[in-house]
Amino acid sequence: MSYSQIQKELGIHYSTYTKCINQGNSYLNFFKITDTLLEGAIKSNLNLTELVILIAEKQELNRTSNIKGKRYTKSKPITIKNVITGDTLDFPNILAVVSYLESINNKVNRNTITKYLNTEKPIKGYLFNETNNPKDKVSLKVEVYDSKNNFLELCDSLKATSEKYGVSATSLRLDNYRDNLFKGKYYFIKKNRFYYTMGIYYFFMR
Repeated sequence: MSYSQIQKELGIHYSTYTKCINQGNSYLNFFKITDTLLEGAIKSNLNLTELVILIAEKQELNRTSNIKGKRYTKSKPITIKNVITGDTLDFPNILAVVSYLESINNKVNRNTITKYLNTEKPIKGYLFNETNNPKDKVSLKVEVYDSKNNFLELCDSLKATSEKYGVSATSLRLDNYRDNLFKGKYYFIKKNRFYYTMGIYYFFMR
């Protein structure tokens, strides 16, 4: 991930991530941002959208913890729907939605989202509604490869991959067939993976 992607896709300011890199500071007391691959680091199961959500949650926790006497209350989960493609994504709170939209160059502030929430009126190409199921359900895209590591297709979700190829969604989520062939035919790789070490997520710039 490049420096520009750190700022553009993850919403972390240049001065912030350069300070983390140069001084070795952690970001939000949780993330390690480095330009050197850390020994012992392994790939996490987070895709880009999940990472954006995690960053937004840590930013919210950090923001509220810095306000003396303010009690943190969990926001309601939000579902957004692309009015053109019909694709939906679920987020744990409005801040996570804002961060995600910024990562795809579609800025909508939290006040605007609140105004259009549950109105069925689109703004910037999306509908915003409170999620009926409070459990976070971010769709993971899956790359499919044949036994010779030739790319076949990109499936839109674990469910779509499971239904088409007969592999269980749980196995996909656990990466059981990332390095092992499924039925001797296919490899399945979740997209946009990031690294973590000792419980701390970090981004490796290239």
